[in-house]
Amino acid sequence: MNLWQPTSTAYTFQSPREPVPLTLTMQHCRAVADDEDDLIRTYIAAARGMVEHDTGLCLIERHARYQFQHWPDRVIELPLWPVQSITAIRYIDDESDSNEIDDADYLAHTDARPAAIHRLTDNWPDIVAHRPDAVTIELVAGFDNQSNFPPDQARQAILMLTAHWYKNRESAVIGTTSGDVAMAYDRLVESLKLRRYP
Repeated sequence: MNLWQPTSTAYTFQSPREPVPLTLTMQHCRAVADDEDDLIRTYIAAARGMVEHDTGLCLIERHARYQFQHWPDRVIELPLWPVQSITAIRYIDDESDSNEIDDADYLAHTDARPAAIHRLTDNWPDIVAHRPDAVTIELVAGFDNQSNFPPDQARQAILMLTAHWYKNRESAVIGTTSGDVAMAYDRLVESLKLRRYP
């Protein structure tokens, strides 16, 4: 399989729901003051971003657009997981016209990790040369945190980081952990990383 590097990446969020609700996080932090809601929301978002970075998981729903200069091989591995749906695959042909790939010409294998797009035709269409936006893939990825939720390990890691930063706000720097918290966090996220076998 071929994990190819995009020339351009864009994400948009539509009222994302965090993997752990504010009320649960406040209980976990033993926070009682309502005037700290915004502070804790900041910690939740930072912790979620850190867990996403360290695991490769997409923990909130987002719309993603990837642009590439060339087609890959028959299989396109997608950098986000989970993938809910492929919205469109577009390309610019050698006449500089924009076209969309018919969804009958590819198979979106979104249940596997990594999610992948499998070409069902002999070849991808010809595209314009030397354009960083020659190929565009648009998709919806992430857990919606309403009907499907991230693994418990991811949610626990977010709670752990949030509580650590909340209790140590004077001495801790967001994005860092210390001692036992770091060890427990590492074990949680290690269990969520993508593993490849020969």
